[in-house]
Amino acid sequence: LILPLVAEDEVIGTIGVDFFDEDRMITQDELRILETIVYQTASAIQKNQLFDRIEQSEADLRALFHAMEDVVLVVSKEGRYERIAPTNPSRLVRPPEELLGKLMHDVLPKEIADRFVEAIQQTLRGTEKVQLEYELPVGNEVYWFLANLTKLDENTVFWVARDITERKKAEEAISRRNEYLAVSAEIGKLVTSTLDLNSIFARTVNLINERFNLYYAAIYIVEETGFNAILRESTGSAGAEMKKQGHTYPINLRSTVGRVASEGQALVVNDVSANPLHVGNPLLPNTQAEAAIPLRIGNRIIGVIDIQSERKGAFAEDEVAVLQTLADQVAV
Repeated sequence: LILPLVAEDEVIGTIGVDFFDEDRMITQDELRILETIVYQTASAIQKNQLFDRIEQSEADLRALFHAMEDVVLVVSKEGRYERIAPTNPSRLVRPPEELLGKLMHDVLPKEIADRFVEAIQQTLRGTEKVQLEYELPVGNEVYWFLANLTKLDENTVFWVARDITERKKAEEAISRRNEYLAVSAEIGKLVTSTLDLNSIFARTVNLINERFNLYYAAIYIVEETGFNAILRESTGSAGAEMKKQGHTYPINLRSTVGRVASEGQALVVNDVSANPLHVGNPLLPNTQAEAAIPLRIGNRIIGVIDIQSERKGAFAEDEVAVLQTLADQVAV
């Protein structure tokens, strides 16, 4: 006797029943018992197959999440973290276990949380996905993200955010280089239109300071004896006070300006706390980064442009060549 194993109208196997007695007849009761056994067996096999598929699907999903670098969240309309995929925990503002069940307003600055919740509610009101570009402090770093928000149901949103920090840095670097070139061209026009050094120096430091949102900019001129670099022009109230004091740097290897005036090579210090060449000034307490560019005529060093920022890492190395072009315009 051969009985089919059927699950959801699909034959998944058979069960064979053999008898020693060739004349053996099966009663209706025995047939019903066999059908029950066959049904239960088919159900058990089907469940086992489904369980195997689920296990494989979960393994595939875990592998997919492990390979992903995006931040993947499910958030409620109030901005509550409902679910967090194990994709890139290093880009979360806190560990996942500290975020689940919390509102965005509990863990993020108010202005950022307000913007996020508005984007969530905009997604829930419409039918199209919403894109959101934002920067977010994570640990000691600031990252840029591009998020795609998709409506899951009436109360929750699927949030997938990609780290675009490197792209933003590249865009900012290109923008800064273009700005340096524009300032260089403007200074070139100024140099050809006037012989008044005071006007050239004042316009130069103010242009640099304003266009690049710097903390401080100054021009030092090497005195005739060649022993000191004297402050000739600078920005802000601190610069005015330093000019009044007759601020100078000895030309030696013990300061940023002194070294550049001595060696004639541009120097970038992107973390002044870690480099002894930066000589702190009480009038400029917020300086975090400094760059010094030589003013050269041929092989002769006539001065230094000194710029300072309140932001660590403010000066990219590839910007030095552009800054040198700008300085060469002034030196002429």
